[in-house]
Amino acid sequence: MIIVGSGPCGLACAIEAKIHGLDFVVLEKGSIVDSVVGYPTYMILSSTTDMLEVGGLPFVVQGCRPTRQEAVRYYLRAAQHFDVPIKTYRQVTDIQRTDTGFMVHAKNVFTGEIRIYFSKRVIVATGCYNTPNLLGIPGENLPHVSHYYKEAFPYSGRKTVVVGGGNSAAETALDLYRHGSDVTLVHRCEQLDGNVKPWIGADILSRILKEDIPTFFNSHLESIQPRSVTIRRDGDRYEVEADFVFLMTGYRPNAKLLVDAGVALDEYGFPTHNPLTMETNIPGLYVAGAISEGWRVTQANIEKGRFHGKRIIQSFDEV
Repeated sequence: MIIVGSGPCGLACAIEAKIHGLDFVVLEKGSIVDSVVGYPTYMILSSTTDMLEVGGLPFVVQGCRPTRQEAVRYYLRAAQHFDVPIKTYRQVTDIQRTDTGFMVHAKNVFTGEIRIYFSKRVIVATGCYNTPNLLGIPGENLPHVSHYYKEAFPYSGRKTVVVGGGNSAAETALDLYRHGSDVTLVHRCEQLDGNVKPWIGADILSRILKEDIPTFFNSHLESIQPRSVTIRRDGDRYEVEADFVFLMTGYRPNAKLLVDAGVALDEYGFPTHNPLTMETNIPGLYVAGAISEGWRVTQANIEKGRFHGKRIIQSFDEV
């Protein structure tokens, strides 16, 4: 069996396969749990540790919610504890059906060399963090614009604009503000998103009311220039200075690998599957984690997706 992706959900699938004595390998285009590695450096995850555990391995930290560093360390330890066979920096480029299963092409990201694997089953657990939702506006590809945020120190004393109204946007704006950045928040709705955690929402609303963080609600970013952005609200246009722009507009799974393998998509453009077994319309091809959630993608996918491996592996016994 081939498992594509070594994020928390892919790792949970691998551990379940290991427990059941299956012959498998994990192919990962980056580092182990690359998606969590990509979180902001000093981020505190919204989920409690007990909701992030995989393989029954206890996740113990001083507080109830782990930091990004603690989460990375835990998942690395889980991979080592269960001796999971993971080949990192191997990007799966193609999944083809054969008479006996699948032929999987994986590229070495350093050398470009392609290796072919043959397997009876494939689990795709590629997450969504590597495919940001684009705004499609002029200037979005400028070098000072990013869909990702790591830490505030490089932006101290600079003018920044954050776009979005969810947890990521709110946390980014607060972190920039506290580290000396002159930050402006832009959101297309009249208030913050409903899924913003209460403690985060209370914090940023306080800053907005005090005008510590100037905010444009019911507004759209119309264009980005090298030193400014143009914001449209109620037919009016505003130009705001910006040395750096963070488009925290969310992410979505990239289903191209599955589509090329013949997987059907639902009305939202994401892979259809049996929720009891996680099997797609292609027999033997499964999805796990965020790639299976489509438009419902949130950080809570780790909480739910860590159980997808059990559904998949248990379904093998029913065949």
